[in-house]
Order: sequence, then C-alpha cells, then structure tokens
Amino acid sequence: MRQAPDALPATIDTLLGLANTKPQPNRPDPITILPLLGVAVGVTLRLKPIPGTVSQEQKTALTTLYTTLVLPARTPLPSFVLEAFDDWAAHLLTEADLLASGNAADLLASGNAADADAANKTPALLTAAENALARAPEGAAVALTRLIDAYTHPSTYTNSPTPASRALPKEFITKLLPAIVNLAREICDALLAAPLAGKTAGPEHRAALFGMVGRTVTSSTPTSSTPTSLAVLQTALPLLAKETHEAPLGALTGALRAHLACALKGTEPLPQAVITALLAPLSDKKESIRRAAVDVICGAAWEAVAAREAVAAREASRVTTGKTGGKAPAAKAKSTKPATKSVASSATKTGASSATKTAHSSSATKTAHPSSTKTTHPSSLVIERVYGKVLREGSSTDALWLARAGVAALVAFSEPGDNVDTTPLGATLARVATRAADHSVRGELNALVSGAAGRVPKTVGAALRAGVLELIVEEEAKEASKASAKAVNGASAKEKKNTSDEKKAAEDAEGEKGEIPFPFERLRALVLASVAFGDGANERAKHDELAAWLVEAHHSLVSGPPSGKNKTSAWIGLCGRAGVDPRAVVESSLDALFASLLAASTTAPSTGLPEAAARALATLIFVAPDLVVPRAMAQMTIDLDPCTLSSLTKDDMGAWATPPGQLYAAPNFEGDKAQATIKGKD
Repeated sequence: MRQAPDALPATIDTLLGLANTKPQPNRPDPITILPLLGVAVGVTLRLKPIPGTVSQEQKTALTTLYTTLVLPARTPLPSFVLEAFDDWAAHLLTEADLLASGNAADLLASGNAADADAANKTPALLTAAENALARAPEGAAVALTRLIDAYTHPSTYTNSPTPASRALPKEFITKLLPAIVNLAREICDALLAAPLAGKTAGPEHRAALFGMVGRTVTSSTPTSSTPTSLAVLQTALPLLAKETHEAPLGALTGALRAHLACALKGTEPLPQAVITALLAPLSDKKESIRRAAVDVICGAAWEAVAAREAVAAREASRVTTGKTGGKAPAAKAKSTKPATKSVASSATKTGASSATKTAHSSSATKTAHPSSTKTTHPSSLVIERVYGKVLREGSSTDALWLARAGVAALVAFSEPGDNVDTTPLGATLARVATRAADHSVRGELNALVSGAAGRVPKTVGAALRAGVLELIVEEEAKEASKASAKAVNGASAKEKKNTSDEKKAAEDAEGEKGEIPFPFERLRALVLASVAFGDGANERAKHDELAAWLVEAHHSLVSGPPSGKNKTSAWIGLCGRAGVDPRAVVESSLDALFASLLAASTTAPSTGLPEAAARALATLIFVAPDLVVPRAMAQMTIDLDPCTLSSLTKDDMGAWATPPGQLYAAPNFEGDKAQATIKGKD
C-alpha cells in the first residue's frame, strides 16, 4: 500500500464494499476484511511527505460499518478486529460525529450546511452504542472500551449556539471517563437503587454494582466531589449490615473506603449522621461486618493521611525552594510524633488482624512508649506464632495491616532517645515480603519501606539486615535438614531392594521436584527498597548502608542461585537503586567492606555466608581491582603465616586431609601387629 499511494482511495472503497455486504458462501466473512481496511486507513493518514485524506463519504461509511457490524456483535470481537478502528477513532472521529443526527440543526443554524448534510447521513454513534448495550452488552462493552481508549478529541461540546445542545451530555463516554465527575451523584444513585430496593439478581449482581460505585472515585478526583461521597456514605452504609455474602461485602467495603477517603481529604468535617452510620457496624454481632467496618474506617484514614502527608511534603519542598523558612512543616511533623507512637505501640500489642481496632481504645494512650512499660510479653508484631498465622491463614487485608503496622512501628521508634530494639521488626517484614500471597501486599510493603528509608535509613537498614540474616539462617537450616533426611532415606533405600521401596523412593523424588523454590526475587525487592534514599540523603550515610549490605546482598537467597541469569549479585543493583557509583563505595569504605568479608568467612558453612563472602570478594575485585587485589593479598599474607605453615608436619597435613569420620593412619605406623613366629634351628 505504501508503494501505491494513488490506489489507496480505490482500495478503501473496495474493502468498504466487501465489508458492508452480507455473508455469502463464496465470499469472505466481512469481519475478516476489517484488519486490512484498518491498515489501508492507517497508511493513508501517514503518507509522507504529504499525508493522504479520507473522504467524507468514506468516513461516513466507516462510521456506519462500526455501528452496524462491530457494536451489535453478540460476542466480543478479537482485539485485532477492534484495533482496525483505532485510526478512525483517533484521527477521523469528532465530537460532532458522536451526536451526528441531533447535531444537524445546530450546524445548519451556524452556517455549516455541508457538515449538517453529512451529519444527517451519519448515524448517531451514542444512540447506536446505547442500543447495542441493551441488546448485547458483552460485545458492545469491549468494543466501546477500545473506542474510548483510542478517542483523542476533547470530550466537551460547547461550540453549539443553543443552550440545549451545550447541555446535552455524552452519556456513555462521561460514565467511563474518570476525569468527568459532574454525573457521579446521579450514577451512584442509579447504581444503589436496586440494592436498596432489594431487587438485585444475586450476590454477583450486587458485587458488580458496588464495584462500579467505588470506581466513581479515583486518586485524581477533586475535593469538589465531597458532597457526592457524603451522600453515598449515608445511602450505602446501612447496606453493610445487611450483606451476607463475601463477594458483595468486599466490593461494598472497597466502595465505602474510597468514598470515605475522598470525604476525609476535604476541608469540612464529617457530618454527625455519617459518623453515626460509620460507628453502627462496629457493634454488629457478625465478625465479618465488624471487620468490614474497621477496614472501611482505617483504610480510608490511612489513605487520607498519606494524601495529606504528600501535600505537606510538596508544600515543604516549595517553601524550602523559595527560601521563605522551612521550620513550620518540621514543627508540625514533630508535634504529631507522640500520636504516631501511640497508635503504633497499641498496634504492636494486639496483632495484625486487630491492629486497627485498638486505635480507638483507651489503652492506646497508656502505651505510647513500650520501653517505659515493664512487661515480659513481647510485641505481637515480632512473635512468629502470631504473624505466621496471619500470613498462612489470614486474608490479604490482615497481611496488609501487618506490613503497615510493622513499618509504622519501625519509624515511630527510630529517634535517638528511644531505647527500643527495632531489629526484630525486620524479621516480620522479611517474612511478609516472602510469604504474603497477594502481590499487592508485597508491593505496598516495598513502597512503605522505600518511604521509611528516605526518612530513617539507618534504622530501616539495620532492622531489615537483621531480619534478612535471620531468615537466611532459618531457610538454610531447613535445607540442611532436608538434605540430611534425604541422605538417610537414600541409605535405607539401598538396604531395601523390594519393589515397594523403589516405588516409594520414586514418589519421594517426584514430591521433591514439585517443591516451590525460595522466592528470592521478593526478598531482593525488599532489600532494594531499603536503599531508596531521599534526594537530601548524606553521601557518607549512603556508602555506609551499602557497605553493610555487601555480604547479605551476595547470598543466594537474595541474589538467587549463582547460575544462569543470576550470576550477578544484587549489590550492584543496590548501588544503582541508591544512585551511587560502586567504586565510590569501595574507595570510601574499603576497611568496612573487608571487615564484613572476614566476619562472614568465619561463620558456619551451613549458613551460606562464607560462600556469599567469596562472591562478594569477586564483585569487589571486578569493581575496583587496583584497590581490592592488594588489600586481599595483604590479608592472605597475614592469614597464611610462613612460620605457622612451616611448623606443620606431614602427619598434621595428612590428618587435616583425612575425610571426616575416618581415622588417620601414618604411613610408617605398624600398630599392634602380631610378631611373626620364626621357625628354625635353636
């Protein structure tokens, strides 16, 4: 088609004629013509040096083809068929085409007779879309979603001279575009009418309706939509106590949480009626309703506080940039620290699944500082029996609040005057990162750790290193026990030669092949998040943290097995994430790096740390050979003292080379051999 641009108009006309014909036995299906037609239109619009044009008749035929063949499809059409109309929607379709037949009078009144005549001949696209959604919603919804993604023109209609036409809404498009909020109140009322009247078709129907109510609020929704959210809360909160199925209850919880967060982001306080409606489900007899109410309140509060902190951070950055004084934001942040400690401390006393409930209890103010409370009971956030059950049996919401509580407690008790050991929290966060089933929980945990590392990098790094090291030792111990059990089973299997034993051994081998390997990618993502320092971080502090991560980042449970694509270590990735040159770290922290290597090389081989130290040394030699090789040779000279080596005898070397479990016998050692009897004459 590019080689014959003059034939493109005739090609488009021919393809339109074939696509508009009814299916016949000897002719191709009109649907199969559409991809080639889309290619012809796309090539025409992209001709060089002068783009081609599609005539008004061809444009009208394309619109007619879309409204008569694509929209009425009973089943969703393939994606390559829908992509054929992307160029038509992006370059040819205009706002006048959406309401073509109803627009003709306005165009004629404004003097555009040609456009008015074309509008009379073009079918109303929105009318066809409404009819298609009523007849075959499955296929029409997919096609219209693709159309809205490709449509690039403004979604307002303000050029009409008559007020009636200016007020005419584009119903379907405005319902799907998230930037349009003027119809949110009417949409929510229409969606909640059926559940309020009890006339839904079932739980799936209610779940779909509640999900659509939640989608009317987005992160970019302006605060002017607060009245809509308040109205939705007053209308939909009574439905929370009436819901008995899990799917619609979860959808309703998400919708209420989104609208409550939108209301909290505003400047006006919540009305008393909304507060009463929010507190009513907390005393419900059903645990599922109480948990849903807690999720609504605390989830919305978390989102609203995060939004306000983001606004405060941007304001503080603007004030600092303008050099008009930046002490006010810092003072405000400091004044909220005791409240944060109170909530975090009470969260650590009650566990992840009920952490949010204690924020409203009176005991929260009594445990503002856990170091001042003399108790023998450790925090539930660091008890493996508690958080392990949450990760194994709890919901994704419980795991999410466990991650939030752990990071919040880690940040709250990070001041120099706080005599609180926060390192056990690192073990909790490391296990959440590797054992949480929901990827959204792991993603939010990494985001929270990144934010905390920007504020208190030293505390976050120390806690996570301790947690990662504890997890490494635990996993390596499990692998060692499995290996020993396998060796014992293998030895016993050699003694048993019958068929049943061989069959059982084969089944055990198949079971081992089906074991899930350790998810080192998840742990590596957490480690990478711990070095997401802020823009104002001290370079020396960055180097110290990266040097401290040297050995752990080279462990196979973080970098992955040293084979295939995992030959490179995660430490180079840490330096890249922190925005630091690895050679600069080696130059400034060479002593600390070698101290870490020597300490790791003396640990038990079963932990895998000596092997990680060897991999770390290879990485350092690759990064800065002129600095690392002389230092390594000097250390080897110290370790391999010639006087000590020369004092070793052959027996010492032979005993050292003897395999474990065997007794060394010297070459000239005769032992207790009996003296041979010599026969002969006296």
